[in-house]
Amino acid sequence: MELKKRLPELEKSFVDDIANNLRGSGLGIVQQKSVPRPMWARLSLPFALVFLLLLLITMPIKFMITGTWGYKVQWLSNWFKSLGW
Repeated sequence: MELKKRLPELEKSFVDDIANNLRGSGLGIVQQKSVPRPMWARLSLPFALVFLLLLLITMPIKFMITGTWGYKVQWLSNWFKSLGW
């Protein structure tokens, strides 16, 4: 039904015909929903930018000491994902 609203060419087609054609084509239809960010995540954005800058500055020092590049910290990854990065 959503396709019929979005594509005027499909108004004269039956929903079952459209569904059968889509099943055989291998295409998928994804609807993207906007999810509001939690308040704590929005308030932590300035701290995240400062923390990211600090991590980028200290990354060469960490490489010289440990021999590995980058940070593999799960909570850090989750924090930046919650900010939408």
